[in-house]
Amino acid sequence: MKRIHACSVGALPEGEALRLDTEPTIALFHVGGEYYAINDRCSHGNASMSEGYIEDDATVECPLHSASFCLKTGKALCMPATEALQTYQVTVLEGAVFIDFTGGRLMSDLKDDVVLITGGGSGLGLALVARFIEEGARVATLERSAEKVSLLQQQFGEQVVVVQGDVTSFADNQRAVAMALSRFGRLDCFIGNAGIWDHNASLLATPAEQLESALTSCLPLTSKAICWAPKPVLRH
Repeated sequence: MKRIHACSVGALPEGEALRLDTEPTIALFHVGGEYYAINDRCSHGNASMSEGYIEDDATVECPLHSASFCLKTGKALCMPATEALQTYQVTVLEGAVFIDFTGGRLMSDLKDDVVLITGGGSGLGLALVARFIEEGARVATLERSAEKVSLLQQQFGEQVVVVQGDVTSFADNQRAVAMALSRFGRLDCFIGNAGIWDHNASLLATPAEQLESALTSCLPLTSKAICWAPKPVLRH
């Protein structure tokens, strides 16, 4: 563990945050006269917590999907985030703010591993694609939207194998596995990310007819996604 200098006491005004270019990156917050340090990358999506919405009760809301975290403990307080953020000890000494930090990559053992991710074109799926590539993994993804397929290819180029298809189609899942194997020669990891998010809709407040429609579309997709995708993967 090492102690790094973050800033001088006067450099970070009350109610604001500072992003530190450590690895992994750290967000430093000044709230209620106290300083808090957490991992800067949201545990749900590819967003910087230093750009989030800071509350007086020492919580911060992710600017991407509105997940909220406690700055004192790092605990995820609401969906869509479920995983806590790492916190770091902060020390104020002689007019300067220091953070006790253990550097190093969080996922370094993924280098050269091959991962197939469904629904890699947006949200958590896109964040997973970006992070696995950043950590040196070789990535393939199955994405339904032609527009998102094009954006993935523009953003990552030859770093990712992008297969346009539907997770509810067994043939499309087979094709994604085949293309990943053809390009990389093996598969080490599969992440069944594709699905439908209800945007924290209230069961009580949702009309029955709307709920029936949602369940009719959601359940078949989810059931097929968790069966069709892993089946061809498990053969390899």
